Amino acid sequence: MSRIDKDIYNAPTVKESIKMASETGEEEFFLDLSTGLLKEFEDAVKKKPDLTFKEFMSSRRSKLKDGGGVTGDTLAEEYGDLIDAWVRRIDLDSPDQSLTDYINKIRAREKDKD
Repeated sequence: MSRIDKDIYNAPTVKESIKMASETGEEEFFLDLSTGLLKEFEDAVKKKPDLTFKEFMSSRRSKLKDGGGVTGDTLAEEYGDLIDAWVRRIDLDSPDQSLTDYINKIRAREKDKD
């Protein structure tokens, strides 16, 4: 017979559990990128070299039809040019520079200009 160590009344509610598991829109967008979306875009660029990230995301949205927008649409707009440049290896510090490091570098450079 197993013993329950936690009192059921002290367990988080469903609402609290969902809140604990929720990501911000930006976190979810980068999670999508890291779990296949970026690879999918890189593969699409191999087939159509002039494809932009914004066009890619737009085509994904149209495939969903009535199911609503793709998570991170606004962030795709905001980061689209940076992702395009990174996939095409423009202005990287090294061939294996991560997307996150690349975005941080460009954002810092833009901030310094202001």
